[in-house]
Amino acid sequence: MPSIWKKGHNPDIIITLLNRFVNVTGSDVSFTGFHLIRELPILTRMVDASDLTHEDLASIVRSSLIEAAKKGKGTITQACLGREISRRTRQFMKLRPKDFILVTSISAKRGSFRISRSLSNSRIAFDVSTSRFAINDQSLLTRMKSALSGASRPDNYTNVVVSTTARSVHEAFEIAENRLCELRGIWNLLLNHNRRTIHFSVPLTPINRLLPGPFHTLHQPDGTVLPEVFWYEPNYRRPVKPVDFDGLDRGAILNREKKLRKLISGHPHQEFILRCLRRYATALDSCDFQRVFLDLWGLMETLTLTKHQSYDVTINRALFPFKAKDYVKANLRHLRECRNDLIHAAVPQYDTRDLAERTRDYVEVLLLCWINTFTEYTTSEEIALLLDAPRKKSTLQKRIHIYQDAMKHA
Repeated sequence: MPSIWKKGHNPDIIITLLNRFVNVTGSDVSFTGFHLIRELPILTRMVDASDLTHEDLASIVRSSLIEAAKKGKGTITQACLGREISRRTRQFMKLRPKDFILVTSISAKRGSFRISRSLSNSRIAFDVSTSRFAINDQSLLTRMKSALSGASRPDNYTNVVVSTTARSVHEAFEIAENRLCELRGIWNLLLNHNRRTIHFSVPLTPINRLLPGPFHTLHQPDGTVLPEVFWYEPNYRRPVKPVDFDGLDRGAILNREKKLRKLISGHPHQEFILRCLRRYATALDSCDFQRVFLDLWGLMETLTLTKHQSYDVTINRALFPFKAKDYVKANLRHLRECRNDLIHAAVPQYDTRDLAERTRDYVEVLLLCWINTFTEYTTSEEIALLLDAPRKKSTLQKRIHIYQDAMKHA
């Protein structure tokens, strides 16, 4: 049986620790103190199960620990725990998907954005009635109000209803939220690109214009809200002025969105691009521009395939789509030094919004480059070769000549 553990991880370190605090009395298993709560996230992270949500995997690991403790009569072994996790994972993957509906909102003006989209196994409807999803659970309503921490709820955002199928509540939320976030990523990319705003006053507002509403609730197909379950948007501070698509060229925006989605759907790196779009959208939802800057720099490392390489390689590869390479290189070096000052020396940067905006410019061009230009390359290694190619045409022509000669002797 193949190992369920990620390469380079040693679960025995955590298992040995937990064995010191496990108690088995008949069919009851407990752990002294908070050791299970403390160590469960670490052990869960060691399991190689990318098809499961973190919450579902944590639940499987927890129940597997308890069963392994029972079978070992108070002693958990890596082999027994691995078998239990594998068995429960197989059982979970065989579950028949059920229908779920996510109800949320986005900062588009009501009445200006009545559209729908079908993505993968989900359907997203905007500006539709949500009366059948009304929440009457007072305990849930109280908790939702408390989560706002005094912030007001938006009264003119557009309602969003996402219908999907999944094997669990957490999987349903992740699928529905990802599909909506991908759409927001595309729309915000179109609205943000080549646009720069200057703010001289508070309160600060995020760079993104299409933001998620404060709450997301999950419902059964008949509209009944799932009890004790709601998600709160951590970046929400206050309502923003919603985007009025009646005042924009909505037809042009939706047409460009359709073209981008068509390119992405047939792209050899579709999943990679969708993940990057989600990261782009969530990064720009925040008003903490230091965090936005650092998140965007991390996304640029991903787009240049340099997560584990030097920043010089990141900068050189990021230059690929740009004509004014010397100017862009000077900007990227400035951003790198600011990033290092923040991370390694905690040196404050006073205009973090400008840093975020500058980094956004490069991330957007690289994102569009992946969507529009890298369609013929099936592996990331090929794209890395392209990004590393010499910048001078004379050098490229010389290499072509060399490779042509080499082909004669291949």
